[in-house]
Amino acid sequence: MSEANQTDYTKMLSPEVFELAHHFDEIRPGDVRYLCDFVYPSLQLGSPKHDLSKAQLSIIEAKNGWKIMDYGDVLSASALHDKEASSGSGTIIKQQFDVAFAMMELVKKRNWHDGDGGNDGSGEGELKPSEAEILGGTPMMCRFAWLAAEILKIKLNGFTPTAEDQKWLEALYSRHLISESAAAEMTMKQQ
Repeated sequence: MSEANQTDYTKMLSPEVFELAHHFDEIRPGDVRYLCDFVYPSLQLGSPKHDLSKAQLSIIEAKNGWKIMDYGDVLSASALHDKEASSGSGTIIKQQFDVAFAMMELVKKRNWHDGDGGNDGSGEGELKPSEAEILGGTPMMCRFAWLAAEILKIKLNGFTPTAEDQKWLEALYSRHLISESAAAEMTMKQQ
């Protein structure tokens, strides 16, 4: 068919169609958040006095197959992009929760703190709670790290929970989806 015989379909469409189509070319903040939370989630945690100058990388495999990059006093993880590697380990949301929790369990096990030996300064010899800092991460992974820190009694810097986050945590406790005794049991197993 020659160009002369082709119908110009654009003349049949109203200007509103072109205006609407233009919006499909825009990337909105919600689009970016979706990609971060559901396609490329990640989390980086550091001890309060992290120093990467002497770091040596080791890789820890989480139960769901995600790789946790362990630099000693910095931990990092991001989503798997191998369909077979993550099959059978739950939704992407569950996978994120599991990995954020596993990372916070490592913080607790290592007793990260601000470098004063972990003593609370009271003279009683009582250890300060473990402490970590969110160095980077996607919103959902940071929220899950905060939740894990609350359950495991770890001080977490770099995340400020919203009122909605606080209500979510309270609802989990009030519905007995998380119990104080289960949280205590989890932390005891690591010591």
